Amino acid sequence: MSFAPFVLKAQDDAHQTATKKNTTLKPREQYGKTDQVYKVVEKSATFPGGVAAMHQYLQKDLNISDSKTADQQRYFFSFIVEKDGMITNIELLRPKEVSVEQGIKVKQALTALSNMPNWIPGEQAGEKMATSYVLPITM
Repeated sequence: MSFAPFVLKAQDDAHQTATKKNTTLKPREQYGKTDQVYKVVEKSATFPGGVAAMHQYLQKDLNISDSKTADQQRYFFSFIVEKDGMITNIELLRPKEVSVEQGIKVKQALTALSNMPNWIPGEQAGEKMATSYVLPITM
């Protein structure tokens, strides 16, 4: 899978940043998903195996550890967990601009998120619902 969610923008001769293009990875319309998306439901969507399993998956896929280092930054990604558990509409929310080095990390995270197994969808009154999810990742 290839995608280019960032455009290089020269700020001066010595410094370049990558600015987020208006790009969504795995747009839900491409998969025929048109249901309403909810932000809050009675039972939130969950990764199979829970939060600990999700952390383990991301640590393995992104090669990150629990120990913090000075060069780490927190990134916020949003996506939709569809009624069938599929992950769609994956986007970087923050930061809006990243360095070229950070852009490589972000691309790796977007790939890891797009390859996640299907989640257990959120529910409202016992009915499965498409829900939005924001996931912070420090790397």
